[in-house]
Amino acid sequence: MSKNKGATFSIVLAVIMVQLDATIVNVSLPSIAEYFSVEQGLASWCILVYLLAVSSTLLFFGKLCDIYGVKKVILAGYILFTAFSFLCGISTNIYMLIFSRFFQGIGGAALNIGVFVFVPKFYPPDQTGKAFGIITTASAVGATLGMPVGGFITGMLSWHWIFLINIPIGMLAVYTLIISIKEPDIEKESGKNKLDFIGLAMYGISIFCLLYILNKGQDDGWLSMKIIFIFSIFIIAFISFLLYEKKIKNPLIEFSLFKNRALILAVLSGAFAYVFLAASNFLMPFYLELIMGLQTNQSGMVLLAYTLPLMIVGPFAGKWSAKFGSVFLCSSAMVLASITCVFFAFSLFYGEIYIVMSSLFFFGVAFGTFNSPNHNFIKNLGAGQGQGSLFGTEQTIYRFSMAVGITIFELIYSMGFSAKTIVNSETITANEKTLLIAGFKDSFVAGAVFCFMSVVFTLWAGLVLRNKLMVKSQF
Repeated sequence: MSKNKGATFSIVLAVIMVQLDATIVNVSLPSIAEYFSVEQGLASWCILVYLLAVSSTLLFFGKLCDIYGVKKVILAGYILFTAFSFLCGISTNIYMLIFSRFFQGIGGAALNIGVFVFVPKFYPPDQTGKAFGIITTASAVGATLGMPVGGFITGMLSWHWIFLINIPIGMLAVYTLIISIKEPDIEKESGKNKLDFIGLAMYGISIFCLLYILNKGQDDGWLSMKIIFIFSIFIIAFISFLLYEKKIKNPLIEFSLFKNRALILAVLSGAFAYVFLAASNFLMPFYLELIMGLQTNQSGMVLLAYTLPLMIVGPFAGKWSAKFGSVFLCSSAMVLASITCVFFAFSLFYGEIYIVMSSLFFFGVAFGTFNSPNHNFIKNLGAGQGQGSLFGTEQTIYRFSMAVGITIFELIYSMGFSAKTIVNSETITANEKTLLIAGFKDSFVAGAVFCFMSVVFTLWAGLVLRNKLMVKSQF
């Protein structure tokens, strides 16, 4: 099946579509707000509900992969994503658009988790690393194209077409998936194929509260009554969810995964890496535009110094993980990222473009080298577990690590000044620029710490695994 180009093409399309639509709307929000004559705050819910839908249903679709098979989940994801892309494109008011974006996000969650479960199921063990590398490359392509494609389509046509363009792509992907992948029927055990909608509801409430706190906490005040109240709901809903999941026969979470210490350490390694990955992607455009004085289109071109090596290295890193081992590659990658963080942090005052681009290049190499081996490592450590539950848990943790990372680093970056008052590079004063550079420096020094913690957890996971294998060899 690894040689089936049609199947590979279909999962690549899935990754690109999901990543593209996660960012393509951002640049079109002003046009959407103007079209519907609404405030930017209301229009921004087009982004928030997509993130909410994806984050709150990854575990659910992971479970569905184990119960009904990954092909059916990916197919359902494509149908949902394509159908609600159409409804987004023909929306007659902002509420219809927000509603449609939510269900488009649910389709995106099914595609996202289906792709990760697809790899270990349809690729031989010696090629899963390379397959994860292809996914990394496709993800980078989607993330890279999101903003410029959204701007181009909105400028040349209208914002409607950033959604309508998904329809022919989705139809092609569905056709390719149907004719390319043959999946045997799964024998379902009695009582194991019941879907946990109660757990999903409690989990969804807790996720909504957490995302709201992370997005609005700084604006509303972290200790405001509103945030404290929502945080209380989050705690109650999440604890209730965990207690309920422990009692039922078909939980969304496979608690047995948390008994595998090496697996948990490998996931924590990825979580620390993704905290900084999201934070650097968030901060770098601000540095390029506020400190370097670049225009949005110029900063997009500079950021190619990051995305291009990420795209190129990904497939090779996945292949190398089978030869050199995931522990060596992941730890080496995060050592490189940590060193680059320190170098960039203490070079910020120079404001030289070649320093920025070289730093971006090494960040791209580091994360391109880390991603595929990390997924492959987790796949191998979780062998024997349901792959849907395994990757559903992994992807959920990684997505929240990214959300938490943006919040933490925004606080570090803006410590000592109000970031909201500094939004225009043309009016920025010398004193404000000094404060900004200090904020960026603190952020990237903190980034070095997070990357180093990723190294620690990777090496720790490798040590636990080695000790476990040594014990087994003695019997």
